[in-house]
Amino acid sequence: MLDITYFVNKFSKRSLESVDFNKGLTWINVQNPSDSELSKLAKKTRISVSDLKFFTDPTARSRIDELKNWSLVVFKAPAKSKAKYVSSVAILLSENAVITLSDEPIDAIENISKLAINRKIRFFNNGSSYFVFRLIDEILSVYFEMLDDIEERSEKIEHMILKKPEQSIIDDLFKVKKKITLLHRALLANREVIAGIEKGYSKFIVKPNIRYFRELYHDCIQLIELEDTQRDILTSLTDIHLSATSHNLNKVMKTLTLIAAFVWIPTLIAGIYGMNFFSSGHSLAMPEISWVYGYPFAIVLMIMSVVVIALAFKKKGWL
Repeated sequence: MLDITYFVNKFSKRSLESVDFNKGLTWINVQNPSDSELSKLAKKTRISVSDLKFFTDPTARSRIDELKNWSLVVFKAPAKSKAKYVSSVAILLSENAVITLSDEPIDAIENISKLAINRKIRFFNNGSSYFVFRLIDEILSVYFEMLDDIEERSEKIEHMILKKPEQSIIDDLFKVKKKITLLHRALLANREVIAGIEKGYSKFIVKPNIRYFRELYHDCIQLIELEDTQRDILTSLTDIHLSATSHNLNKVMKTLTLIAAFVWIPTLIAGIYGMNFFSSGHSLAMPEISWVYGYPFAIVLMIMSVVVIALAFKKKGWL
């Protein structure tokens, strides 16, 4: 899909054929384009279709490059769909034009478009390089929102672990850790891209606007530090889950052991008297067998054994 935003002191939209890169600031947003759309864009920008397809690859490596009439900035941005956490956004800029290419909708690009429509920000005042600054700034803002969501999710996971550690919780925990890992890689790559812009690797980012990118570099550093903190918290939650699971298992084993201890001695007594060995007049005979109170005696003996065991366990603090 080609979305043409044409600025001449106001916001409006034009067809690709009517775009003039020498008048005002033109922003062309490309999301999952068809081959015919790429062919039209290739004719307008004088960039080959194969290169444009490569730029829309979501796994494209973050970098800065110089083409014949364009500067290329590939930046990692949070993806709008839940299937992927991070996707690549290719930014082509010239003196009066910016082209953003991605294989799916990007939250930051949609936010920038809304700001432009509502005229809350006049991007055209400082040229294409300032627009790129605002776009990257919005991408980093979405990263901050993602980390806030991860922090809230971590707190919920911690509460669930302390309440009742289940297998579903650890599965959810590993999903968050995977997301954090992908964000970590993306932010490290983005930091190098911003550093390259600061060093003047892009010819169309004018020097007066480079100072804005220094602020973005510090924001990126802060994001990496926040992400590292969340990664440590998630690692700690994993350890807590394992400890809680082990503790619960120990409680189960302790309960089973106590039950076995209560049952074992009465079972032993029942087993002894259940042998029914009787030898009249023999010294080794069991007198309780022929005793009229033998059965009540055995029952009371079993009950007393359980009481004695319970008192012993309570004294040691096991009950």
